[in-house]
Amino acid sequence: MSAISHAAQLLSEGTGLSDEERHLLAIIQRNSLRIEETVRSVLTLSRKRQSLPQRVDLGEWSLAFAAEFRERHRLNDADLTVSVASAPLVIRADPDHLHQIIANLCDNALVHGRGPNGELNIRIQLGRLHLPERIYLEVCDSGPGISPELVQSIFEPFFTTQRQGVGLGLYIARELAIANGIQLSHLTQPQGACFCLTFGQDLILS
Repeated sequence: MSAISHAAQLLSEGTGLSDEERHLLAIIQRNSLRIEETVRSVLTLSRKRQSLPQRVDLGEWSLAFAAEFRERHRLNDADLTVSVASAPLVIRADPDHLHQIIANLCDNALVHGRGPNGELNIRIQLGRLHLPERIYLEVCDSGPGISPELVQSIFEPFFTTQRQGVGLGLYIARELAIANGIQLSHLTQPQGACFCLTFGQDLILS
């Protein structure tokens, strides 16, 4: 698929192409990228390795993740913020799996979580709850949110509301969370979408 997409790109850079030919090449490129993304997502699931848990300071980890995500997507500091309600928040999890989970949630917010004027406000919020003891990490946005009739389907494979969507992001995030003993759930809130990772007592180190 990469070869097809690259060949179409090279053709589109040629001279003497009609508008119709450029339109057809754009269709090839767009759908090649979509198929490539689908294949990559399926391979991620099929190659899902066993969790390799390590000690992770969620506060430090989240700040580093946010900085990397902002740089990769050319976001401002206000577009993606991190709020730590209490410290320390140290858990045991596979950092690579954790990165994939949060990246999928933030990628989802990039697509679906913009406000009515196109503004972006993704919030990573961390804290600790008691009785029973648990640590949470939330990824929330200020977009239109998820319709109540769709909530039951959002974690199903290949479910998407976008024409160009693959529908595997949330499914993969939940599968990786389960592999690490983490609960991933959708939280209902007045505005925007919010997803919560909950780390139980067996995963908390301090």
